[in-house]
Amino acid sequence: MESESGKGATFSLFLPRRAMAARVESSKAKAAVANQRGNETVLIVEDDATVRAVVVHVLKQNGYRIHEAVNGQTALELWEQCGHETDILITDMVMPGGVTGHELAQQLLAKKPSLKVIYTSGYSAEVFRGDFVLPLGVDFLRKPYRAEELLAAIRAALDGGGAKN
Repeated sequence: MESESGKGATFSLFLPRRAMAARVESSKAKAAVANQRGNETVLIVEDDATVRAVVVHVLKQNGYRIHEAVNGQTALELWEQCGHETDILITDMVMPGGVTGHELAQQLLAKKPSLKVIYTSGYSAEVFRGDFVLPLGVDFLRKPYRAEELLAAIRAALDGGGAKN
């Protein structure tokens, strides 16, 4: 700021170049999401209605066909109707109803060995590697996750990219 008595003041405002970089990064993020689109069928098993609704919305907006269940038992019942067309299972690890995500995946993989599986949880993966025996190398997406992370995990699993835990 420059100021002279009786002549007023001049203010100079200097903005960081980062604002422009943020816009460029945002454009890159949108382009990355566009590259994560698909047309496969996804079975979402999530007991939190809000999380499930957001995941379903994001996936539908990106071309995926969706089946959804509130717990493992409901997913097993739904599987009888849509299992043959399901390409990937996205399941929460800890759910009410007596069937964990890991148990659900084991049962569905026995019926369809080509099924891809992504586990999600708000707990760390290390918690499940103890008592839960979550095998190393599985696809695990820790909550909360961004839409871009979900879409990238799905594409990696479906396209053979494997776990990036």
